[in-house]
Amino acid sequence: MRALRCTITFRDGAKLFATAKAATQESEVPVHYDGALMHFRQPSVDTLGPMSLGFLEWYLQARSMAIGATLQVQFEGEFEQYPELCLQMPGSINLPLAAVAIRSVAPSQLPPDAAV
Repeated sequence: MRALRCTITFRDGAKLFATAKAATQESEVPVHYDGALMHFRQPSVDTLGPMSLGFLEWYLQARSMAIGATLQVQFEGEFEQYPELCLQMPGSINLPLAAVAIRSVAPSQLPPDAAV
């Protein structure tokens, strides 16, 4: 699980905190906001829906620059691997990607009766 904590410091010293946790890079998760919410103009942060951690970081960087605030970003932990991803081919067994290995073999290493 990867956690993101962003701290926006406004010109007057007030701070807004945004925190979120996600299992994968693509996960859209709710964001918890605390602090000087009144400093963040339209759209209000409480009207924003779930988002990925990457989008949240990008969004807060853009908003901070637009209003002359500073942004501090802290990450903790790592995204989980993708256990739900499988190599899926029609007519075959679905194998986890971690279990799939591709090996190249030179034609001279093939048995004489192998079809090429």
